Amino acid sequence: SQALTTCAACLAIKVGVIHLLTTRERLFSGNFAQKQDEKHWLGSLLPIVLGIVEGTSMGGTVFVERSERLAKNCAENEPFFLAVATMVGLTPGAPVAMGTTLIQTFMAARIGHTISMLMGEKLNTAFRTVNYVVGVVAMGAMGGIGLQSYSSN
Repeated sequence: SQALTTCAACLAIKVGVIHLLTTRERLFSGNFAQKQDEKHWLGSLLPIVLGIVEGTSMGGTVFVERSERLAKNCAENEPFFLAVATMVGLTPGAPVAMGTTLIQTFMAARIGHTISMLMGEKLNTAFRTVNYVVGVVAMGAMGGIGLQSYSSN
């Protein structure tokens, strides 16, 4: 469905941006994932180029840790939702309108969660928590629809 394709594309772009921001911050802060990266010639050139183009650091090591937790959270939630939503979409008789609403809700919640996580302490943690819980509820509801649709066929 169009909603599922849009959701998958948005989530893929979002996680790509998270990885790029993490890499950018690693370069600025010198917090490299691998020790040998510190000696690579790009390790000294890229921060200068990125600094000219993109400005200053976004929080150093704290931002890197936060964005790594965020990427892990995305990997722990989003593929499973997309898999279940795809299976529900392929099941004859599945409620399309409800599935579409759940897909849109999940996508909005994940984007809200990402924004709040990237902003860190600048945004109240309640906003992040609400978005996370809404996403988990949408995932659970989609799973319930999947089980119900499967058992009725």
